[in-house]
Amino acid sequence: MTKARKQSKKMKSKREKSGKKQALTADRHELYQKSVQDADMEVALMLEKYREIRGTEPVHFREDFCGTALLSTTWC
Repeated sequence: MTKARKQSKKMKSKREKSGKKQALTADRHELYQKSVQDADMEVALMLEKYREIRGTEPVHFREDFCGTALLSTTWC
């Protein structure tokens, strides 16, 4: 048995003992925020472009597809 296969079996055995698989217990919203979103950068860019195009400050923000509302809370 190869070293990688032994390691894989050992990790599988640890998962089985805990009774939970990582994918089943992971928070999908947290994973999405960490892998896809950079709210600080997105809000800064949105504000910069709005000012550039409109010449004024935005007073409303509507976030579509806001499973976590991270952009909205960052904008506030």
